Amino acid sequence: MKKILGAGAAALMTVTLLAGCGGDDNGGGSGGGYCDDLQSTKTTVTALGDADISQATFDKLTASVHTIADEAPDDIKDDWNTIADTLDTFNQAMSDAGIDFDNLQKLGQPGGPTIDPAKLQAITAAAGKLDTDAITTASDNINAQVKKECGFELNIGG
Repeated sequence: MKKILGAGAAALMTVTLLAGCGGDDNGGGSGGGYCDDLQSTKTTVTALGDADISQATFDKLTASVHTIADEAPDDIKDDWNTIADTLDTFNQAMSDAGIDFDNLQKLGQPGGPTIDPAKLQAITAAAGKLDTDAITTASDNINAQVKKECGFELNIGG
């Protein structure tokens, strides 16, 4: 059960990648809608914090990552898609197991949800994809590109 909670925490950390601090927070730069949406999402996530996330919030933030990926310049689009696709895979594994962020904390508690062991393995595998070289590379590339093009730092993964 702790593996699932850890997986949820890993997903949450990935979603809060947009909440990094530092740099100029005015959303400046030449990226237009892309930079503006990054700044808006970063501000929203920063205000939210990471203590309590509902499934609706996770879905909204994942949708924001997809919007940003769609708006991203061609040179960074694949990196954003790597993160978006990984979040989708994790969310689908949780959904297939009949669990979401709303009941994740109740896992293993009396009256809490139960999960088929095979589905538990699928969630664990999907969570493992949140911490891979591909995610690290994508995060590093995005950090550099956003700082250069938008004029602020996301500090993804940092």
